[in-house]
Amino acid sequence: MNGAMNEETLKALREAVGKGSLVTDPAVLACYGDDLTEQDPCPPAAVAIPTSMDELRALVRAAHARSVPLVPRCGGTNVGGLCIPTPEGMVVDLTLLADVELINEQDMVAVIQPGVTWMKLSRMLQELDPPLNFSYPLAPLHSCVMAGCILDGLGSISLKHGTTSEMIGGLEVLLPDGTTVQTGMAALFRDRPDWWVARAPLPDLTGLFVGWQGTTGIVTRMALQLWKLPPLRRRYFVLFEKLDRGLEAVIRLAGRHGLCDDLAGITWPASRFLFRLYEPIPRDAAEAEFFAYVDIGGFSPEELEWKQHEMGRIFEDLKRGPGKVSAVRIDDLVRIAPSLGVFAKQPTTLSFLTSHALGGMTWVGAYGPLSTFADAARSSLGVMEKHGIPPAMVSRPMKGGHFGVLRFLSIFDHADAPTRRRIRAMNEEIADALLERGFAPYKSPPWAWSKLLERMDPATVKLLKTVRSALDPRGIMNPGKLSI
Repeated sequence: MNGAMNEETLKALREAVGKGSLVTDPAVLACYGDDLTEQDPCPPAAVAIPTSMDELRALVRAAHARSVPLVPRCGGTNVGGLCIPTPEGMVVDLTLLADVELINEQDMVAVIQPGVTWMKLSRMLQELDPPLNFSYPLAPLHSCVMAGCILDGLGSISLKHGTTSEMIGGLEVLLPDGTTVQTGMAALFRDRPDWWVARAPLPDLTGLFVGWQGTTGIVTRMALQLWKLPPLRRRYFVLFEKLDRGLEAVIRLAGRHGLCDDLAGITWPASRFLFRLYEPIPRDAAEAEFFAYVDIGGFSPEELEWKQHEMGRIFEDLKRGPGKVSAVRIDDLVRIAPSLGVFAKQPTTLSFLTSHALGGMTWVGAYGPLSTFADAARSSLGVMEKHGIPPAMVSRPMKGGHFGVLRFLSIFDHADAPTRRRIRAMNEEIADALLERGFAPYKSPPWAWSKLLERMDPATVKLLKTVRSALDPRGIMNPGKLSI
């Protein structure tokens, strides 16, 4: 049951949102109180859908004056329960604020609003001559770019450049009291967003809004650093009979800085998901335990030829080790198995993980050192197998091999409450196993944040609380998140 707002508050919020919408229909509220994950749903008291930045600012001021909790939401595809509201709160749907305000091709920067989707951004960048590139995640194309960036997401060029949050050039942010502030070069050149090229050299206030899960303000404009897209590209699939051999190869390839443009490893259940096979059926002895996809690119035939030569040498060396290893170009693989065509496209989207009859999908993802990468993967996959869940994992080395990310995916019956509880218990075990091996969960729901806070120095926890309280003294921004 949602918490009702009094008529005076509703009237004030409705006036503030202007031409936008303020929705209190229970059927609509139910849609905004749930997501794909195992988190329990909780409908909000209202949903506001502003159509302009002026409406958004007026709405936040009105909510602040009446201490109405606000939950900013973009595409609604979060898999950490981060947009599930409190019963008395109001979800602020930002999807209509969806302009790509500019693309500065010369300095390779774009400025976007919260509702810009990966589909929209990628199409605009690919239509440029020459096209530019950004770090595309394995996510639904209708999910929003900004949310992924401020939650420390990762993508197709993270091997070279790290998390997408590291590619932010500056922000414009609406604080909980309705004040607008800028960070990075945006603070110096408010009227020249084409110059918002970097967070440095100013004090890095951008960090006050990255990783904070919407608890310190609503980001309204973001500058993204873009990259040149090699015109010549090749994608390979490498199949490994044994998991350990595949993980070893991924770590080895990550250390060849500059050779691979993208590199990710996936365990065997993901190939079954492509065919909509989600049941925990045992692996066939002929199935590869692990497969990697590897991208290389060049700006000249000579550069691409050299990379293909080096890649060929590495593949041949890998074949001499234990367990069968086979490499094939994605074009050839798609001719054999057309369902793998999703991996031939950029951006790559794994819609079969989010659009299925079972309705539930969750994951535990974490960043950590490559020195414990294989051990963390094996232990967490063992937890999944113990709970009878197919051991599906996506792994990536990041930033030239300085660290890596592991994500453990679960597909389940979202309507079955006992199953959701079982998935939650499993995810907690996975988080514990990862933390013991130096991996820190990201995009973490409150239960995972409780584990993080237990390990933090008390002075650090106090600082987090001080910062949040200073920016949001009334505690209206996405309450309940970060567990502080």
